Amino acid sequence: MPIPHSILAVIARGPATPAGIRERLTEEATPIGDLNMGQVTQTLTRLQRDGFIEDAGQQRAANGRATTLWRITPSGKDELTEWWSRPVGRPHRDRDELVLKVCLALHDADVEVLPILDHQRTHVLRELRTLTTDARAARADTAHDELSPALLTYEKSIYEREAEIRWLDRVEDVLARRRRSSSPSPKESQS
Repeated sequence: MPIPHSILAVIARGPATPAGIRERLTEEATPIGDLNMGQVTQTLTRLQRDGFIEDAGQQRAANGRATTLWRITPSGKDELTEWWSRPVGRPHRDRDELVLKVCLALHDADVEVLPILDHQRTHVLRELRTLTTDARAARADTAHDELSPALLTYEKSIYEREAEIRWLDRVEDVLARRRRSSSPSPKESQS
């Protein structure tokens, strides 16, 4: 669960208010920086229930209202340490629409697979151009900080699209080899 652990990571550096947590996540972790205050406070409630954070007192907010400062507990530090050391897993058998579409098309005599691959490749190349342009802008906006959250996010998306293009190429190559091996040789067709 990235949001609770992200909040723990912020609080581990020192007590923080819900607004302060949201602000730090916006500055430091662009991909999840669009959290609304309801998500932050709801997650804080769950983290407190689970014993990972505790009330560290009150602080006056800019609007004059009292707001709770939250700090991490020893149990929360253990949970965060475990999260830092755990690799991020991805399901191997998720229901990827593109894989489903290609697999089903392979079994339907009325559907041509190559146009599906070509349309997808064109779409992904368009996305790649946009992402590359956006990554260049992000690099310029962040004074060429290669570890900025925005740039890291764009680069990961670019690499994922490049991997998809390699997969499309592989499927097309396998289809071409199958066609060549199942079509009669020139000598057989002349007899």
